[in-house]
Order: sequence, then C-alpha cells, then structure tokens
Amino acid sequence: MINRKKVSSFDVFDTIIARRCINPVDIFDKIETSYPFVTFKSLRIQSEKNTLTLDNIYRNFQKLTSLSYEEIEKIKEFEIQTEINNSYLIMSNYNLIKDGDILISDMYLSSEQIMRILVAIGFKKNVTIYSSSCGKSKYDGTLYKYLKDIYDIEIHIGDNKHSDIKMALSNKINARLTSIHKLTLQEEFFININYKDFALFIREFRHQNPYNENSDEFILFNDQAKFNIPFLVIFSFELNQILLKENRDTLLFTTRDCCLLKHIFTAMYPRYNSIEFQSSRRMYLNYNQEYKDYLKTIYDDNKCLIVDLNGSFSTGRQIFMEVFGKLPRVHLSVYHNYKNLERFQGLSSSVLNNTWGRGIEIFNTDTVGTLIDMKDGNFIRRPLEFNMDEALIYKETTLNFCKFIHDKKIPEFKNLDKLLEIFTLRCCFSATIKQVIKDDWIGLEKLIDESKLSQKKIGFHFKPKLSQPIKNTNVINNETPKKMNMYPITRLRLK
Repeated sequence: MINRKKVSSFDVFDTIIARRCINPVDIFDKIETSYPFVTFKSLRIQSEKNTLTLDNIYRNFQKLTSLSYEEIEKIKEFEIQTEINNSYLIMSNYNLIKDGDILISDMYLSSEQIMRILVAIGFKKNVTIYSSSCGKSKYDGTLYKYLKDIYDIEIHIGDNKHSDIKMALSNKINARLTSIHKLTLQEEFFININYKDFALFIREFRHQNPYNENSDEFILFNDQAKFNIPFLVIFSFELNQILLKENRDTLLFTTRDCCLLKHIFTAMYPRYNSIEFQSSRRMYLNYNQEYKDYLKTIYDDNKCLIVDLNGSFSTGRQIFMEVFGKLPRVHLSVYHNYKNLERFQGLSSSVLNNTWGRGIEIFNTDTVGTLIDMKDGNFIRRPLEFNMDEALIYKETTLNFCKFIHDKKIPEFKNLDKLLEIFTLRCCFSATIKQVIKDDWIGLEKLIDESKLSQKKIGFHFKPKLSQPIKNTNVINNETPKKMNMYPITRLRLK
C-alpha cells in the first residue's frame, strides 16, 4: 500500500489571490489601455475559447492578428506582468497554507506562471502547484482523481461551489467554501455610485484580515473594514474641507468616540495639528477649575474645530459659555438631538437626526473608560465597561489601515455632499458581535451613582497595558501577522 502524504489543497484565484478589479476580464481592459492595443480585450477573449493554456491562447491570438512571434511574446509577457501588478494575497486564506501543501487551479496559466505571480506578490510557502494546463481540471473532477493517487487530501478550500466544493466532495475529499473575495454591500454601494476605485481600495484592505475566516476575531476586523473605516475616511475628507474653508489648522478629537478617527485623519492629513481632547458628558456636567483651565490651554476659537461622532454637544454648552463666553466651533458626524435643543451657529453635522448614532459609537469603542475627573494634571477614568479584547482588535485594525495607506493615495470623492448620510442609510448595520457591558462594571457604576462618589471627585486611575504584545495563539498556524501587534484574545460573544 502506497503511503500518501497528508496535505491540504487550495484553489488559487479568488482564494489565495485577489485582483484589483471587479471581473477577471477587467485585466484585459488594463492591457488594452496601457500596452496599448486597440480591441485587445475582445480579441483576447475570442482567443481563449476551446484551449487550456496561455501559450495556445496566444497562438490563436496570432492567427487573429497576424502579429509576429516576437510581438506575440511581448504581449504575453505584458499580460503576466499586468496580472502581477494587479494581484495581492488574501491573507486569511494565505495564513492557512503550510509548507508541503498543494495549490490547484483551472486557470489557463501554467504552474510555473502561477508560481511566478505568487512569489512576486509575497508568497513564501513551499508548495506544489497543479493547473489545468496539464490536461486535467477541477471542473470535471479529473484533477482531484489524479491527485488522490498521490496525496491524502484532508481538505480542499476554494471559492467555486461546483469546481471546489461539489467536485471535491464527489471525489470523497472534504471541502470548504470561502467567500472572502466577494464584494460586500458597502463595496457594491460605492461601485454603484461610480466610486469603483474606492470600493476596490477598501476591499484590498479587507483582504488583509489575518484571522481564520470562521473566528470571532475575523468578524471584528471585518466589521471595521467593511463599514467603520470607510465611514471614518469619508468623514475625514469632510473635516479637511471644513478646515480649508474656515482657515483652521487644529482638530480636537473628543474622547472617547474619536479614538479611531484621530488615527485615520492624522494618517490622511499629517499637516494639521491633531489633538486628543479629553472630555466626557459626565466631565462637562461635573467640572472643576482645573478642567476649565485645561480648556483654556487647548481651545482657540480662531484655529480649532472640535469633532465628535454622535450627539448634540448639549452637555458641553454650559462650561464653554462659562469659560469663553461663547459656544465653540463643533462638527459632528451624526447629530442626535434627543433633548430637542436648539442648534447653535457654530454647530454643524454630516448626518442629521439619525437615531442610529449609537451604532457608530459601538464601532469606535475605546480601550479606556469614561473620563470622570481631573486632578493634579491627571485625567481620571473609570475602568472600561466593554470587552478589552474587542476594543483592541478594533484599534489594531485601524492602525493597520493607517499603515496600509502610508504609501498609497486614497481615491477621493468628487462630491461629498450628503455622501456620509446616504452611506449610513443604505449600508449601516449593527456590530456582528454584540457588545455586552461587564457585570462588575454595572455594579461599580451603580455604586458610584448611588453614593454620589462622582460628585465628590472620587475616581479610578485606569490605564491598559498596551506596551507588551503577547503572541496570539488564535492566529492561524500560530503565526503572528507582521503588521499587527497581537494581544491575548478570549472567545467573544456572537449574536
């Protein structure tokens, strides 16, 4: 009996590799424009019929065009290079691959050509590649049958329900469908309003998710990438326009809601003075002289714009009138006027009267508790009421996005008017993993309120220890992603 090697097998395109385009044939549009070659796309598609290899495709292409052998080879090489320039790894699936595993593809590219593309985009695993250029395919099951005689395939992972799932199962190979490559509702929204480049940009970052597709950590990263990060990017574009129009150079990011926004805005617009503005509803209602002095040092009515994600700035009005004799310049992403207060002249917002505002606060959970006092130059906060592990993944996802855009230009929007409001109306959703306030925090909150300790200026010094990353055993293959500082993760609460 032959001792077959145990391996996992993986599809390649849309499983390990994603392209910076919506449809595979869009690559031909890029070639037609950049080579350039008029009618290349239609001729290239026509040449692909009834053949399995790139070499045969270009033989057909030569018959249609009567080009020289040298010119055909030049265009063929240009196509491979265009594939490289427009491809990247889908990290969640890439992290599943171990040395010795196999990749199988029904692509017209040869195994050598596929490996060339993979290596060029950062693939570093030692694998063997089988493609349909050998005369067998996943689609009809013959490639699985051939490989079963060589390997003991424990599982096959791919994106096609027929070729990767049905045909693998028909050959008695366990199979798992991956759908990471598919466009999200939010990405489709941007495509439908003619911002395809932004949709593909956000999609590429979403594909940097390093976690197992079936894990809670993956969901937390995904929620940020799908909705909150696009929301904060659009909001940052709007803030820049306000600063330019009003000739201001300083943004005060209100704690705690703006904890993630500050990172993104600063990465997008480093020329501005971006300051973390220590504040809270409780502090506004229970301020002391030291806090009033702090406001005097941080706010300049001619230069500053205070920004918050949700609310009406109702609790901050009294202290600013007392300290400055006037209300400040404030801009909110969502104006939620549950107290039916009149808006003042310096208050503006991107989204009006949207009761969903609490949802955006959840997506922007900070790693610290709410501010309750200021004493001897220290800001005193309660312990964090939410799950620290969730908050840390939200933060690290945002920091990863900031690294992602460091050497890239974010596609801009020609018209920002009402864009954020339309985006939230059509694409908003609640966090997939529901946050639950910790039981011990509820008891602490009740104790403080009932005993009126907060009015007596009694609080809790609380600072999470973020400086010592610990290897995360939940990351696939126990490999800590290079771009993320990992922290110990507990199982989280699914809806």
